[in-house]
Amino acid sequence: MYLGEKKSIWADMLPDSFVMSFVSRYLNRLMKSIDRICDEETKRQLFKEPAGACEEDWMPHLIKRHGYDPEKYDVDELIRAVLEHQNELTPGANEFYKEDQNTIYYKQDARGECPCPLVAKGIIEPLPVLCDCSLSLFGQFVSKAARRPGRTELVESALRGGRDCIFRIHLL
Repeated sequence: MYLGEKKSIWADMLPDSFVMSFVSRYLNRLMKSIDRICDEETKRQLFKEPAGACEEDWMPHLIKRHGYDPEKYDVDELIRAVLEHQNELTPGANEFYKEDQNTIYYKQDARGECPCPLVAKGIIEPLPVLCDCSLSLFGQFVSKAARRPGRTELVESALRGGRDCIFRIHLL
């Protein structure tokens, strides 16, 4: 994580409230630009790296609290751990299962709101382009566990008119 590693001579001159406001405006404009300028495939590629930030935060939690071992490369274990985690937040309202050997279905109970922590904490606006980040995140999770590349499809999204966030991951 970069925060705090190196402070510039300007750091003490910039109030935190200014910086947070600036970061919020900057990220919102960046997301709107990405949405306007990029085609769907480019968005998928762009969000691979940022989606890794979510994975870096989620994975230690899945390992420590839910006993997930990413070194076993077991999709069923990933499904169990993620579902266990999500059901702590919204009990019984989430689904994560294999439709067949090559297709994984994931429904997060979003209750009509974007579950992204950046949106939940008011750092960025709830923009539909964030769904492209989630496509990358869940595709990466499942592809790593399956040791196979995959393609993630957005079935439904709270930011695109749905109640929940629903993804289908097609393993190739």
